[in-house]
Amino acid sequence: MEELGQQNQSNDDVDVSRFLSLLHADEPQTRQRAAAALGNPSAAIKKHESKVISKLTKTALTDDSDTVRSEAINALYFHSNEYIDQVASTLADRSNDSTETFIEWLTSEHAPIRMVGATGIQMAVSEQASLEIKEALADPDPRVQVRAVRAYADVEPKSVEPIRPLLSTYNSTVRHAAVRALIRIGTPEAFSMLGSVASSNDEQLRKIAVEHLHELDRRRSARVLLHALQDESSAVRRTAMVSVLRLCTDGEAVQPGDIRDVMTTDDSFDRTELIEVLSAVLAETPDHATPAVRRHAVWLLGELTREVDDDKAVERLLDPFADSDQMVGDIAAAYLPLFNPTLVEKQVQLLSQDTDLSAATDARVQRVLDRIRQTTAAAVESRSVEYTYVREPADYTKKHAD
Repeated sequence: MEELGQQNQSNDDVDVSRFLSLLHADEPQTRQRAAAALGNPSAAIKKHESKVISKLTKTALTDDSDTVRSEAINALYFHSNEYIDQVASTLADRSNDSTETFIEWLTSEHAPIRMVGATGIQMAVSEQASLEIKEALADPDPRVQVRAVRAYADVEPKSVEPIRPLLSTYNSTVRHAAVRALIRIGTPEAFSMLGSVASSNDEQLRKIAVEHLHELDRRRSARVLLHALQDESSAVRRTAMVSVLRLCTDGEAVQPGDIRDVMTTDDSFDRTELIEVLSAVLAETPDHATPAVRRHAVWLLGELTREVDDDKAVERLLDPFADSDQMVGDIAAAYLPLFNPTLVEKQVQLLSQDTDLSAATDARVQRVLDRIRQTTAAAVESRSVEYTYVREPADYTKKHAD
């Protein structure tokens, strides 16, 4: 069996070598088929990836057949999107007038060649290319559209109407790119279009809009995102929560305390629902939820839980209390003693019996229990207890930064 496996591997190597040699065949159809075969990211081709990518790149740039070049570009795309960038970069280095070259590629009848042209136009943006870029926004190939709309944001930032059709296209990657282009343009007209997207009837489109809206560091972004926290879709609400927290942590226009004040005083919000959304963010950790977002999320969870203070208050804080992120756990620990001390003590002691508990969480347990006991003793003595609690994550995290 081992010899058979070695023979199969050897045959695979021979196939890869044969396909590479066929890239130099006389017949364009043969070269095209060889390029297509090399676009299959099989284990054998991955083994020779460096040589395969090098040969495909050379074919994409120098073959005298547009059909073969197109197939080679397609093959590179199937291996990795970054190889398309490399082809465009190499083409720019070899061209006396890169803008003119990319315009020529962008108007090819072959979609993969147009894809390289649109990629290159992003590297050599100029007013000269604005008409071709605008036309490329309607390209039938979504790969071309994605690259064209990125370039469009740099070429003609004053007009956003040509982007509108891309917001309702079937391809989610194109919709993402269109939203990012509007954010990059950043004009009042672009923001107005983003606002309409965030309130559209298309749930997926609303989710895309609120996911990226934090990148526009403005107070108006916060208002749109806060409104999205009342969306009928739980996925949109979770995404909006992460985005509004990123607006606070990544930007300067909105402070964490501003968001807390709105959430705790505006009666249009269902605070129990906000708590559920924050709990979901902490439990699921979406891809775009940074550590800073999670720390602000548990801080807001503590602040809102104090406003509601129902039977589930302690339960909501126990999961982040045992979080692997020390600051998330420590912020939760700062809030737990503010609730029913008997219930907190019981729940925390139950948690401490977990044999898989980390050393950091175990130390946290002891601190909370010590604080409850101290507070209880003080209450017995004075019958008046004054609690001190964090008002922002920074109040706690800065103190424990070392």
